[in-house]
Amino acid sequence: MPKLIFLKFAEVKWHLHPDLEVGVFPLRPVTREWVVNDATGAKIVRRGFALVPDYASTGFMIQGATLPAEIAECGDLFAIPGLTEVLTTYVILSRVKRADALLLLRAFSPLLFGMGTPPGPACLLHLLRAWRESGYGSKMPGCSLTDAQLEYDQLSSQSDEQRKLQRAKGLEWCCCRCGCRYPAEGFGATTTNDDSVRDLCVAPGFWRICVACSSVVAQTSEQRDGTMSNNKRCTECSACRHMAYFVDNLDVCSVCTLRAGFELFVCGNCSKPTSMKKWSGRKDKNETKLCMICVPVAAFLDCSLCHEQLPIDAFSFKYRDAKHTFRRCNTCSIACSRCHEAMKDARAFATASSWCWKCERESKLFACAACVSLQDAEKFDSMILWNHKMYGRLLVCKTCTSKGYSPRDVATYACAGEHDCGHLQFNSMHLRDWTRRKGLLWCNDCYKQQGKCEGCQKHFTRDAFDQQVWHHHTSHHRKLICLKCEQRGCSLRDPKLYTCDKCKSAFGHAAFDRNDLKDSKRPNRTYSLLCIQCKRDVDKQKAIEAKRLEVERQAAKALAQRDKNRGARLLTLLRLKDSWRCTCKTILAGQRAHAALYNRLHKETCSLHRRQYGELRWDGKNKGVTLEDILFLHERKRC
Repeated sequence: MPKLIFLKFAEVKWHLHPDLEVGVFPLRPVTREWVVNDATGAKIVRRGFALVPDYASTGFMIQGATLPAEIAECGDLFAIPGLTEVLTTYVILSRVKRADALLLLRAFSPLLFGMGTPPGPACLLHLLRAWRESGYGSKMPGCSLTDAQLEYDQLSSQSDEQRKLQRAKGLEWCCCRCGCRYPAEGFGATTTNDDSVRDLCVAPGFWRICVACSSVVAQTSEQRDGTMSNNKRCTECSACRHMAYFVDNLDVCSVCTLRAGFELFVCGNCSKPTSMKKWSGRKDKNETKLCMICVPVAAFLDCSLCHEQLPIDAFSFKYRDAKHTFRRCNTCSIACSRCHEAMKDARAFATASSWCWKCERESKLFACAACVSLQDAEKFDSMILWNHKMYGRLLVCKTCTSKGYSPRDVATYACAGEHDCGHLQFNSMHLRDWTRRKGLLWCNDCYKQQGKCEGCQKHFTRDAFDQQVWHHHTSHHRKLICLKCEQRGCSLRDPKLYTCDKCKSAFGHAAFDRNDLKDSKRPNRTYSLLCIQCKRDVDKQKAIEAKRLEVERQAAKALAQRDKNRGARLLTLLRLKDSWRCTCKTILAGQRAHAALYNRLHKETCSLHRRQYGELRWDGKNKGVTLEDILFLHERKRC
């Protein structure tokens, strides 16, 4: 799939980037995912361009068609094609009659048409030719369907093995100097980086040079006169090469050394062709090399905890190293042997132990009876710890001791100031009364800084009151009102709550108009009590309604004046001397509009009598008066 598609828009003026032309938009591929089956949660992921192709088609759509010209897309340059891609590309490239009518969108894989003859057509042609030579009936060896099926199975297996080997090797490129083929890494490129492969393998074309040859070229050039004085024969490939190819006077050239690094071997366990770089360094009992994937199935290691010899796949990658002194198998890495709690990984266990770190620390920690936490001995008072060891008394840590807890009473009591503390933070008499009556319980600190709100009749600490109100309370013994009640409009002058008749919310007296509140307190009142905000909303609605009525009145007045002016203008036209009007006595004056509408006949002496067939005449037609104007005057007369 291309990394980018440039779209050219005509007759536009926008410009996205200095390196792009005007009207060119770079489109990148996007990935979309959707659920196919909600019950099973099956999902489909598609990656492509958010672009609807115009005049484009697949190879299946144009089979058997002949096109005058085409732009062909035959796949990526670095793809490893299969038989399906070969057939599809053949159909695409064979739709035109001339080569100059074909434009390739990009370069395709050099392996696309180098895969050899497909097994199916080859076996079929061999069978048909054998039948033809045998006269379509004689039983000759190799002419039966069974033989053809065996041949097909053999060729298919060979083709599959060759394809697996090709996929393992990847795309190979030929060096122009040594003539050997290497992957992209043999030319100094990174296989996963397409830009690097294009620069070092694709762009040079025929003149690409491998790493082994490039180092030789950098040192010296080969002799062109054909002399063999500075040449040496390689014992591996038997090729005569320059001395610069033999590093440290070895008998094997650097070309063979480089080629050996990209060789493949067949794994003894999975029988898959694998690169030498993926050799695990281990062999099976038949001295066959094993790949890194199959090593966990074929090798064995000893667990340091359960003392069992297990396959290497029973260990995590951390313990598969042969030099590791301590190993923990996956079974011993599941849960702690003491608390039986599941662990995420082996790092949750203590060093060289089957216990987790929590259990390891608990074996050396003491539990506080107040906060129920395990802590070191340094977190406890020495006297309390000595009494615990000698007399079995409860333990209380230093942090809980500062909160009022003691070994005598480790219970937690809730202060009315919305915090918890121990019994030493309360007055003994207050605590005793609270256990009997279950009222409000204030600690010593909050008891000195708490008061009762006159609005909500609740007790709060000093933080719930205004600083000035608290000062008047402590200095002049005045009453208190909390900040929440002040926000609702209450004050010490009137701490009561009143309900708004519109929003049905309760507010203090400050949220209402003074006069409205005074009227609402009168007996047998019929006045609606509204808060200031609701009153503003009502006044605003009244103003809007009055404005709307005024606009409607002005519009009606303007419409009446327009109709009056129109009637006066029409009457002026009808009263002209040369204006057409009915002079016959058969049609009354009030029925002239009806007569004109329904084409009533007039006398020949009347000016409204039609002079030709289909002609319509009415009063004032010669002065521009329309039939609609006559109906308009008729309606005004009726009104």
